[in-house]
Parts: sequence; structure tokens; C-alpha cells
Amino acid sequence: MTDPVAKAPASPATETSVTAPGDGLQPVTADVIQSLRAARAKRIGLRILLLVVLPTVLATLYYGFVASPQFESHARFVVHASHGRVRNELTSIAPVGTSAAAAKKNKSPANKEPGQSLGQVDILAATASRDYLASVDLLKALDKELKILGHYRSKKVDYFSRLGRYTSLEASREYLDDKLTVDLDQTTGLLEVRARAFTRDLPARLLREALSQTEKQLNRAVQRELKSRVSVAEKAVVRSRETLTQLAGAPAPADTDYVRQIDLAEAEDSYRSALANVELEREELERQQRFVVQLVPPSSPDAAVYPKRLRSIGTVFVLTLLLMGIGTLLVSAVREHTQT
Repeated sequence: MTDPVAKAPASPATETSVTAPGDGLQPVTADVIQSLRAARAKRIGLRILLLVVLPTVLATLYYGFVASPQFESHARFVVHASHGRVRNELTSIAPVGTSAAAAKKNKSPANKEPGQSLGQVDILAATASRDYLASVDLLKALDKELKILGHYRSKKVDYFSRLGRYTSLEASREYLDDKLTVDLDQTTGLLEVRARAFTRDLPARLLREALSQTEKQLNRAVQRELKSRVSVAEKAVVRSRETLTQLAGAPAPADTDYVRQIDLAEAEDSYRSALANVELEREELERQQRFVVQLVPPSSPDAAVYPKRLRSIGTVFVLTLLLMGIGTLLVSAVREHTQT
């Protein structure tokens, strides 16, 4: 007879056991494999929790409940150069007795007749405008007029968005680069400027002041040089007038009257030439004038556009997931290398 104990089926652990080659090694049973898989799954779950879920939850709390809303205004403009004839045309159409304020108003680009062109778009001036809009000088001007540094440092703004209280001017300018952005089309000379702030009305005011300061800066250096040239020409007129007056009023003997007439003619020519030179310098001053022409005036925001909450949270989730995956692959590669 066959022994019933000998015919008993083997246990599952015995069937799935794996014996590693070599003497003295214990067989790896299914229970051991299952425990190893559970430990590995637990480690992966802990990594996901700490490296992906936790940062995503923190980002959700920040962007959903803490981040300060930011309002944005944008404008588009070009820089035009005036023609030399504009001054004469405006003078000729201005009525006698026009006040200085009215004449200044007539000279503004917004009040020009359709036939009075401001000239071509100045690409070099547009490039200079872009550089000035990212400068410390503009930051100082804006802070003087609008107190923007106090606005960006306000404690009403969340800690991660506001400007540091004791930052330097250069660090403040770098901060402003994120709040005041400029794009220049090198082909057309079109500049698009965007400003962001934490109150509804400040972005448009900031843009208007920035464009005004840009126009002043463009004309400041040119006017300084040309006014110096006009001053030199006016001094030449004064000298010619004095010479002419002395020659005309001084008595002369009869035998030198012919020479005196020649001197008077030369003095008159010199005086007329000096007057014409002054007028030419003034026309050059007008021709070199630069105007910021707003094609799209600063907009008034009606709702906050930043931060982009859902996009920011999604970005945090995707980046942390990718970083965790890359880190896991690197650790596995290093571990395999050390084992070999």
C-alpha cells in the first residue's frame, strides 16, 4: 500500500520556493517576495507623498488662499520724429495773441491736422525707449511721482510677492523687470508695454507716467545739445548787431565814406547770416524732437489676471513628478553600478 502521508500535496510555499545557487542560501518564498514588493510600494508611496503630493497641496493653499491678486494694464506706442516744417506751419495757423499755453497745446501730437505728419518711426529712439523703460532712472522717476516702491513693499501684499523692505535700487529694478515688461518689434518700431500692480488703478497710472518720462528722456539730451548751439548762434547775432550799430552811429570823414559803406554792408550781411543761423538751429531743434505716439493707450483692468492659479498648481505637480522620476532613475542607476 502507498503511504497516504507520502501522497499529500506539497504546500504552496514549497511549490513557489526559489533556491538561489550556492551553499547555505535560504529559499526565497512567495511570502518574502510579497513582503519585498510591499516594502518597495511603501517607499514609492512615501516618495510620492513627500515629493509630489505635499508640494502640490502647499501650492494649492498658496495660490488659492494666500497669493495677492495682480492687475495688469498694457499699452502700445511708437516713437516719431518731427519734421522741420512743423514749427512754421503751426506758427502760421496760430492767430495773433494766442497764449503760450494754447500754442503749446497746438504743438502737441494729438492736436495736429491730418496733413501735418509727425515723421517716420524712429527705430533707434524706440530701442533707446526700451532700454530706458528697464533702467534705474525710470524707477527713480516713477517712485518720485507714484511712490511705487512703497506700493510693492506694502504688507498687504503676500510675503512671496512683495518687494523686500531693504532691497537696493538695482535689486528693486530687477523686481520691476517682472512688473514692467517691454517688447520691441525691430521691424516696425512698435513697443508693447505691460505693467502689473496689486491695486486696480495703479497699472494704468504707472504706464502713463512711464511713457511721459520716456518722451522727456528722449528729448532731454537732444534739447541740451541743440539749445547750446542756438545760444552760440544768438550770441553771434548780438555781436553782429553791436558791430552794425557802432558802424552806423559813428561819424566818418568824407574821404572814408566809401570804406564805411562797405563795412556797413558786410556788417549787415553778417547780421542777416547770424539771424538765419539762429532760425536754422531752432528748426533743427524742432526736427530732432521725438514724440511718443500711443497707438493703444493704457488699459484699465477690471479683474485680476495674475496669478494664474490652475496653471501654477498644475506646473508644480508636473515638475515635482518629473523630478521625482528622474531622481529615482538616478538612484537606481547608482545602486546597480555599485553592486556590479
